Amino acid sequence: MQDEEDVPAGAYQVLAVVFLATVVISLSSTMLTIALPSIAADLDATASGTGWALTAYLLTNTASTMLMGQVADSVDRRRMFLAGLTVFTVTSAALSLADSVPVLVALRATQGIGAAMLLCNAVAVLVAIFPGRLLGRAMGVYLAGFSIAQVAGPAAGGIVTATIGWRYLFLLSVPVCLLALVWAHRALRRLPEVPRGRLRVDVPGNVTAALLLVLLLGAVTVAPDRGWSDPWVLGSLALGIALLPVLVAVQLRAAYPVLDPALFRDPPFARGMLAGFLVSSPRLGIVVASGLYFQGLRGASALEAAGHVTVAAGGLTVGALVADGLARRYGARPVSAISAALSVVGLLVLVWAVGAGADGSRDDAFTIGLLVVGLGTGVFHPINVSSIMRGVPAERAGTVNAVRVTLQSTSLALASAAAVASAVAFVGPAAAASFVSGDPAGLSAADVEGIVLGHQLLFAAFAVLVVAGGLVTVSGRGRAADAEEPGEVDEVALAAAAADAAAVGAQPR
Repeated sequence: MQDEEDVPAGAYQVLAVVFLATVVISLSSTMLTIALPSIAADLDATASGTGWALTAYLLTNTASTMLMGQVADSVDRRRMFLAGLTVFTVTSAALSLADSVPVLVALRATQGIGAAMLLCNAVAVLVAIFPGRLLGRAMGVYLAGFSIAQVAGPAAGGIVTATIGWRYLFLLSVPVCLLALVWAHRALRRLPEVPRGRLRVDVPGNVTAALLLVLLLGAVTVAPDRGWSDPWVLGSLALGIALLPVLVAVQLRAAYPVLDPALFRDPPFARGMLAGFLVSSPRLGIVVASGLYFQGLRGASALEAAGHVTVAAGGLTVGALVADGLARRYGARPVSAISAALSVVGLLVLVWAVGAGADGSRDDAFTIGLLVVGLGTGVFHPINVSSIMRGVPAERAGTVNAVRVTLQSTSLALASAAAVASAVAFVGPAAAASFVSGDPAGLSAADVEGIVLGHQLLFAAFAVLVVAGGLVTVSGRGRAADAEEPGEVDEVALAAAAADAAAVGAQPR
């Protein structure tokens, strides 16, 4: 076992910088989910504009993660980490001054790129400086940061929004970012020199993947204003789907494919990826939908809504903490199947609870449903990550994890956009604007019924996806299906689970 004196000088300073930077990035996203109605009311946003305020960050972060990962392998990691933190700091300051929805969306999109520059590098920085077994300890600290943001984010968002206003969600992060930036300039000088390689970037693959995401997410996000039968919405969906085979063809011909087709020829890997994509879908969607529901239909304050949403985040954290122990004792496949079933039960409780509409008689059941979904997905995710990453050679871990993170982030981004779109799918633009801005007084009885129906369909659709993911998990044979005794999650799996946290702002990316 490594002794403490084996740790390079300044290693814990590097860990502290990475921890601080990733916590503030995660908090900025988890806090925002609660503030959406206040932002919509202040900036006079439509339902689509509100959706873009959330999905712009997820879109650019998801689309640029693999590109930044490829770039990071060929450039100085210290400079890229600092550049990402600088972009995030500057955009945070600018977001506190945003005076319109287009400005807010543009800045959030830029912020997503900065976060990708930082987070795609964070794990590599820790791997470079922490030796042997101590890397696992460092990864544990790193993961703890996401857990803190996951639980504290919604509560902090509710408190800040209800007391001094949503703009301070961004403004208060600026001094913390500046501290991390100054500290990083000093601490990251201790990173070992890594020979720079030739820049190997799959430009056609990155462009095609980004365009596909823009079309699909754009269609779902603008549908509340334009309607699902609108030619632009249908055309964007059709073009996005049509780009899927184009992306496959581009990757098959690429010298350095950003989505390596060889990975998907391994059935256990492909099954693990598909299961993770399906089962992870509710994690962010229920948070977005719940925050809107309690403020836009129940008339709750941001602080009251945060109290309900925090329960889901707490469930995710507890589930992640007990997942490895359960898997070692009972086997990965049974625990994965049971955790997926638990999520389905929670989602069905949400379908029933939201049926009470605006009278609040089932609020306690709604909160219990959120807790159950959080626990189920919280247990499932680390086991799924470990099954995918187990046995991956160290030299391919970065590529494999980048693919996994991107597909999981795509699932979360689509789910968050669908949460807003589904909630207002059966009401007119005026009612949709009242709902997303937290003004239930502007809703008629028919509007309330339409919003309830939209939420019920959303939660039911999530339940169907989780059922499908659970079936994929227990099907087939191979390392992902047969890992009955996973043992302790190794360093690669810890890094992979940590990387997922960014898309949700606290998902353990």
